[in-house]
Amino acid sequence: MIHFALKNSKLAPYLGDRAFYKSALLVMIPVILQQLVNAMFNFVDNVMVASIDELSMVAVTVANRPAMLYYALFFGFTGAAGLLLSQYYGANRLDVCQRIFSVEMLLGFAFSLLFALAMGLFPEQVMRFFVTDEYTISVGVAYLRVVVWAYLPAAVSSVCVFSLRSLGINLLPMVVSMLAIATSAFLNWVLIFGNLGMPRMGVQGAALGTLLGRVLEMCIYVVVLLTKKTPFSLNLYHARRIGRPVMRDYVGKALPLTCNEILWSSGLMIFFWAYTRINEAALPAINVMDQVFNISWVFFMGMSSAISVMVGKQLGAGEFGLAKQNAKRLYGLGLMISAVCIVVSLGVVQVVGGIFPKLSPPQIPLAKQMIYIMVCFFPTSATYAISFFLLRAGGDTKNAMLLDSVYMWVIPVPVALVMAIAFSGRIDVRLAMLIIQLLMNLKVIWAVRIVKRGTWLRNLTMP
Repeated sequence: MIHFALKNSKLAPYLGDRAFYKSALLVMIPVILQQLVNAMFNFVDNVMVASIDELSMVAVTVANRPAMLYYALFFGFTGAAGLLLSQYYGANRLDVCQRIFSVEMLLGFAFSLLFALAMGLFPEQVMRFFVTDEYTISVGVAYLRVVVWAYLPAAVSSVCVFSLRSLGINLLPMVVSMLAIATSAFLNWVLIFGNLGMPRMGVQGAALGTLLGRVLEMCIYVVVLLTKKTPFSLNLYHARRIGRPVMRDYVGKALPLTCNEILWSSGLMIFFWAYTRINEAALPAINVMDQVFNISWVFFMGMSSAISVMVGKQLGAGEFGLAKQNAKRLYGLGLMISAVCIVVSLGVVQVVGGIFPKLSPPQIPLAKQMIYIMVCFFPTSATYAISFFLLRAGGDTKNAMLLDSVYMWVIPVPVALVMAIAFSGRIDVRLAMLIIQLLMNLKVIWAVRIVKRGTWLRNLTMP
């Protein structure tokens, strides 16, 4: 009776049939598992570092903040490549896919080398931008001097992961990531605490374990590419044959997406900076909140892959009606997943004190309250994320950028700066977080309206 009522209600367009959910989950589950393992590794890594002392956990958290800019660059130019790859793959143009992949790989290595050099030369300045405690700064600098070289092998892995996902090939990245993460976790346990006869290295051991895990991951992908186990190869000469029309289209999509991701990540760093200025002592609680949020949010990472495969391929094949139908169904699926995220987060929050036993007593209730604030916005965040990825799948990068980063820098970022500069020490960090999250989620109304206009229903493989 319930199923019949739903099928004949206004919700019917947002509900898929068994075949739809099967197809979506087949794409999403490997991505979710990969991201979940990655989030769990970061979580366990934080727990191990936190067992040294509270400030070591804060130092590693702060040292990893600039990595958001690094991954923003990759999310930008690989995202632009991904929307082209999914459509050209749908049009069965594998030769063009290889050329785009070769361009991605060259760009990825160049960006990672520049980023590694910048971070390696100015680690202390990076730490002082966020915190003032000298012990935290010294620990963070020691961590950065080792982990900075992980960006180079991460470049190869990231290009491979995002490219394969855009074609719906998710099992291989999942297996490779699990193997690399398991290796890093084991090495962290050995090197942080000096187990199995190794020297006790503390946070430097965490950095070295991460670096070696990244090197292993890169080596596996190099072998896969050399043996041609995927539609891509390691022959970078194909980049010269990409052709002006495809390159012009790629640059036209990559520039706004990359700028968007840089501005977005910079905005998130401003929020983090604002929280540290409002109450630097709350950093341990903020880190715990971030870890719980990341574990829950991995479910939505699968949505981006599902949209790329279930919408991008259909746009490339000119099946606009089916693409639009699947978009509505993905909205419904996103709200279902947000409910799961809420349950997961509320479950984890109950055991925060047991997981981080060395947190000082005031930090535990503070962390829980911050998690409750984030959980309230999961449904609207999910709806917005799906809208953004739909626009990106059809190449509507202009509206995607206006929604994502332009809005962020026009309203939430200035508000965060005002709170940090004018009200530092006079406003509760929880209230500041609530205000920022409320402003960030208001744009979902605008996002849904733009998607309804249908500007993203475009076949990018046609003139």
